[in-house]
Order: sequence, then C-alpha cells, then structure tokens
Amino acid sequence: MSEYLRGLEGETQTSSAIGGPHQRFTLVYDIKDISSAYAQIIVQTETREQIDQVWKQAEAFLRKELYWTDPVLKRMLTGPGRDSKLEAALPRP
Repeated sequence: MSEYLRGLEGETQTSSAIGGPHQRFTLVYDIKDISSAYAQIIVQTETREQIDQVWKQAEAFLRKELYWTDPVLKRMLTGPGRDSKLEAALPRP
C-alpha cells in the first residue's frame, strides 16, 4: 500500500507503522493494542487541494486490491484527537 501511495501524483511523503500506531502521534489519536494485523500509513501531499484526489485513489486501491481488509481512512489533525471520549484543555497558571 505504501509503495502504491508513493506513486500517486501530489504525494510527497509517506510514513508507515506496522504492529501499532506511530509513536509520535499517540497523544492525539486513539491508542491501539500492539498487533501484527494493525498498520498505519500517513500520507503528505504537496497541497491541501490534492488530498481528496489521493484519498479517492487510495480508497479505490483498497477496495480492489486489498478487499479482504477493513481499512479506516481519516484526515490527520493537529491538536487534540477526535477519537477521544473525553478531551480537556488545562489552562496554565
């Protein structure tokens, strides 16, 4: 999948983690248990406008070539994650 994504127009970088989440992002995204069945790929594009096209191509590839998987595609956010049941902002004194 990473190799396919790296070949798409507009893609500038991919970062893959297999067996668990990217350690850098565990504070802002739902933490998954360690499992060889789990993989996460973060894709960076040249511009925000290219995200939708890369997204559609990735979805189509997953449906056709990796149809037995159960993929979850999400947009990467900076700041607090959206998967949390509880979020808090603690002001500094």
